[in-house]
Amino acid sequence: MSHSRLLTVMWTLALFLAALLALAEVPQMINYQGRLTETDGTPVDGPQLIKFKIYGSAAGNDSLWSSGFQTVQVDSGLFEYQLGASVQLPDDLFETDTARYLGITIGVDPEISPRVRMITAPYAYQALRSDSADFATSAALANNATNATTANNANNLGGQSPSYYLDWYNLNNVPPGFADGIDDNSGGDITAVNATGGLSGGGASGSVTLSVATDGITATHIATDAVGLSEIANNAVGSGEIVDNTISDVDINNSASISTSKIQGTAVNLISSQTITGSKTFNGQVFFSDSTMRVNSNGISIGEPVAPSSNYLVHAGRYYNTTFTRYGLLSSLSNSNSGPLYGVYSIIDHTTAGSGAYAYAIRGDCTSDGPGRYSLYGYAQARNTSITTGSSCGVYAAGYDGANAYGVYAYGTSATNNYGIYASCNNSVGNYGGYFHGNVECTGGYTKGGGGFKIDHPDDPENMYLFHSDVSSPDMKNIYDGVVELDDKGEAVVELPDYFESLNSDFRYQLTAIGISSPALYVAQKIEGNRFIIAGGKPFMEVSWQVTGIRKDSFAANMRQSVEEYKSDDERGLYKNPELFGFGMEKSTNKIHHENLQDRPEHSEE
Repeated sequence: MSHSRLLTVMWTLALFLAALLALAEVPQMINYQGRLTETDGTPVDGPQLIKFKIYGSAAGNDSLWSSGFQTVQVDSGLFEYQLGASVQLPDDLFETDTARYLGITIGVDPEISPRVRMITAPYAYQALRSDSADFATSAALANNATNATTANNANNLGGQSPSYYLDWYNLNNVPPGFADGIDDNSGGDITAVNATGGLSGGGASGSVTLSVATDGITATHIATDAVGLSEIANNAVGSGEIVDNTISDVDINNSASISTSKIQGTAVNLISSQTITGSKTFNGQVFFSDSTMRVNSNGISIGEPVAPSSNYLVHAGRYYNTTFTRYGLLSSLSNSNSGPLYGVYSIIDHTTAGSGAYAYAIRGDCTSDGPGRYSLYGYAQARNTSITTGSSCGVYAAGYDGANAYGVYAYGTSATNNYGIYASCNNSVGNYGGYFHGNVECTGGYTKGGGGFKIDHPDDPENMYLFHSDVSSPDMKNIYDGVVELDDKGEAVVELPDYFESLNSDFRYQLTAIGISSPALYVAQKIEGNRFIIAGGKPFMEVSWQVTGIRKDSFAANMRQSVEEYKSDDERGLYKNPELFGFGMEKSTNKIHHENLQDRPEHSEE
């Protein structure tokens, strides 16, 4: 509910002790009383936040004084506040103008309109100032100031008017050289002063030599560009004539060409060993050492005597004929604290969304006839080899977005044996050579030492696993089964998938009666048209059936595995699982791959 108005306005100037007290003891405040109601006329009760402001106009934004929000007690709508009690009123508030208006704001409501015109009582405040002894004394001094100044001036002028002293002959104490009123020009020119007339000292006649006191000529006496080379004799200005640290940028012309032969001492001479600090800009190409490191606006070229190309920001390359190890790039960082380190950090960004060609954050091309070729080699280990926390990743890769995202995309071809990915945990029967979170699809065949499934246990999925082993066969066999109910004649037709006969051959059958013995149960008709018929059972009994077939599709026909075969010459004496026979990895059929992966290249120098 908002406040509507202030009623019963009453002003009181706190001057009631003026007759008895000195000025400093008189309360210089203005008392204000009012009545505050709600919009329905209900008187307001209790403390209220009220702000009082004095303006120079009835509606303008020309505030001259403000009390700020003050807590004012309101009883049955009536309240009282002394303006100047919390924030002092300016002494000249009512001195220059009689138009003063009081604005009142209650809490968050807008200022009450219209403002109240301040009359009579507030202006007694100014009367109080005027009636004081100090104020009277100040006024008297101001009135007498003009008369006192005029009297003093008259005494100083000897009783004469100012125009009296415009005549040269009415002046006192004129120096002898000027008393005759004649200009004593000696007739000299800019290069000499004739020694006649009003000068003394020096030569008696003709041109004389002038001297200037030490430090007598300063920058203020010399016009800009007034002294040029023609005014200064060769070698005339030496270090003795130049104060240390006084030549700066503004003293050297922007187009000045200073020969290197003129710069000596601590200046850069490009010959001796020196330290250059601060930012320096080189325009053009810069050569280092044997000219095989070059820098220009295109980039940096290192190793080969070629200029930097805009194709490469950094181009490093060099031809070697050595048996020692060489590195195109060596990054070595060490941190004694816990901050992360990146040996190489590469960012590639096509900045326009939805566009861009192929992008490679790191690309490696490796060509060699050596025993191992690695386009990318990663080696990671803990400093404390017994540590059991954290992860070590030889290669960590993640792919995001697009039609296809590959964490690792690997391709192997053109070799005797091709491996898209070869992974090892250095133990043929423990841990994981490969771990896949998600589905695995294989377009070719696969072999394994064993297999099965591992799932959350159906009876206790939060605490247990359930393991099952695969059922293996020397043939590429498919199994189909089900349960069928016989009709009133003890017969049933079992429907198989439409593709059954296209995929399988060499069928096998198995029938089992459920709930009751049925020795006469048999297959009345073999599979034909992707179905077979059961007969010989009792009416309406259930029969569990199973049919197997050997795959005959194109893939199976071309990928038949022999059940037994001899190991190749290079595998004889080796094992796929050497640990199970009491041997280490030196007896592994994959020994060659482990040897390559375990060859850790160390940093070395000749």
